[in-house]
Amino acid sequence: MGLRQARPIDPDALELARLAAERLLGAGLSEPEVFPVPDGGVQLEWRAGPLELEVEVEPGASAVVFLCDDEQSGERIDGVLPRDESRFALALARLSGHA
Repeated sequence: MGLRQARPIDPDALELARLAAERLLGAGLSEPEVFPVPDGGVQLEWRAGPLELEVEVEPGASAVVFLCDDEQSGERIDGVLPRDESRFALALARLSGHA
């Protein structure tokens, strides 16, 4: 098996990731770690205590998915924005409570 080459970061995904990070910084979260995703998307990650929040912006800014794991309780909150905005707000509230 050969190595698959990653696609270049999609400019639309990068811009939406920047806007999302600004919004979350405004909500009191620290700066995220930022990673390219092999399909050309961008992933943002925050950690606070036992919680980790991942936000992935797909290429073309076609979707924003999130996953919040609580290592202590084993609870997971996930969804797609904007459809699951209330679940995302819950994840942010829990993350902010540990920051």
